[in-house]
Amino acid sequence: MRRVSLATSLFALLGFSTSASAQASPLDKAYTFLDGMMDRYKQGTDLRLVQSFVPTPTFDNGDVSYTYDDDEMIVALLQRGNQDDIGRAKVLGDSLLYAQTHDPLADGRVRNAYHADPFIKSNGNLNIASDGSDNGNLAWTGMALVQLYHTTHDQAYLTGARSIATFVQATAYDTRGAGGYTGGFSANQNSILWKSTEHNLDLYGLFSMLARATHDASFKANAKHALKFVKAMSNKNGGY
Repeated sequence: MRRVSLATSLFALLGFSTSASAQASPLDKAYTFLDGMMDRYKQGTDLRLVQSFVPTPTFDNGDVSYTYDDDEMIVALLQRGNQDDIGRAKVLGDSLLYAQTHDPLADGRVRNAYHADPFIKSNGNLNIASDGSDNGNLAWTGMALVQLYHTTHDQAYLTGARSIATFVQATAYDTRGAGGYTGGFSANQNSILWKSTEHNLDLYGLFSMLARATHDASFKANAKHALKFVKAMSNKNGGY
């Protein structure tokens, strides 16, 4: 179960219209807060990820940046979409591409979490906080990169998203039961053999977006494979 994090909380505010000043003010404050968290250790165009939680007396997770939160923050920044927002989204996207291309295994994946201080060590290596790669997190990273591609038309973002999708297809495609995709890789790099409805929903989104962006029919087939599992998990009589 995921904890509710900073970027996740912003999506609740995004549901409100910004046409009324009474509603715009809290939304603007939320963005200002996220900008401050992004600039906590680095500023400007420096590559960086965002510390996910503000330490409190009851919960202190240090400088850990959950990749899922950075993905959501990219989408939130692109949703408002002013010049500064797009610049910040590109910095986060470029940082995720750095994480992908400099990963020790160099196979298209990103990890579940990195340290924000520093994100990149003095020798250029990544400061990884969690060695695992859950497929839900991978799917959200891919979706964020596709969104950046749609906004900027920079092929590097689409290439990064395709690399993630190719990695998932090669390592997690499953034919047991209702098919779908398995959970990814644990911290010790063992394959996670259970399957998550949420992960397969995420992967359906990623593969569908890539099918539209690339016109590659294989991504459409992958999306259908993920959706088949999701539909099999549906209990129509129970409504869940």
